[in-house]
Amino acid sequence: MAIYLINMDRDTDRLEHMTRQLDGLAFERLPAFDGRRLTDEELAVIRAERPGASWSRGQVGCFFSHVEAWAKIAAGDDPYGVVLEDDLHLSGDFGKFAALYTIAGFPTDADIVRLESTTNSVLLGPSTLDADGRSLRRIRSSTWCTGAYLLSKSAAAKLLALDKSTHTVADYFLFCYEASPVPELLNIYQLTPAVAIQDKFANPETTTFTTTIDTGPGDVERLTPSVLLRKIMRFLRGYRRVTAR
Repeated sequence: MAIYLINMDRDTDRLEHMTRQLDGLAFERLPAFDGRRLTDEELAVIRAERPGASWSRGQVGCFFSHVEAWAKIAAGDDPYGVVLEDDLHLSGDFGKFAALYTIAGFPTDADIVRLESTTNSVLLGPSTLDADGRSLRRIRSSTWCTGAYLLSKSAAAKLLALDKSTHTVADYFLFCYEASPVPELLNIYQLTPAVAIQDKFANPETTTFTTTIDTGPGDVERLTPSVLLRKIMRFLRGYRRVTAR
């Protein structure tokens, strides 16, 4: 099982934090792409090639860091690889579920398996696997965050082959039906309860690791009557947040 940890060179505290939690699991550290080092001209070229997003320097850095992980998985020998960001809290049985594809009954069509909790309510399909109280379900709606996921070798190659014009910020690219072709192209599953959660969501009042990526769209929306009605309808349809345990 190949585990790739995205980590900025300067963020040694995050590396120590993740190393402790991985608790002996072998992983490869991938130096994160630092978008702040881009010149204005370089950023302008990236934006021109990828017109579907605003592309702040932080968003560029995040996306290119994940692209490096996809390239590693596509070129590797393992059928799946795990991609992790460095601000996570991991469950004690994370190692078992990071190797989820080795568990009997794992769906052979799984391209991506999200291992982290969701920050929004999502619509999930029926359970295709039940292992130690955790289920695996197809995710049927948009969600956000790229903190922890399992990616197949074949899916990594498909992501790398997509035209630059389809690119948008990393989590929108992978998981947003409205912004990217990827959710329709790949079979995306969600582990529930999840085995990872980002620090800013686990400890919103006392966040240890502040975000290194500029805030993008889709964060907090004002609770107007129309928004409230939409939330009620989504709840009645079965949209739920996936928590970590």
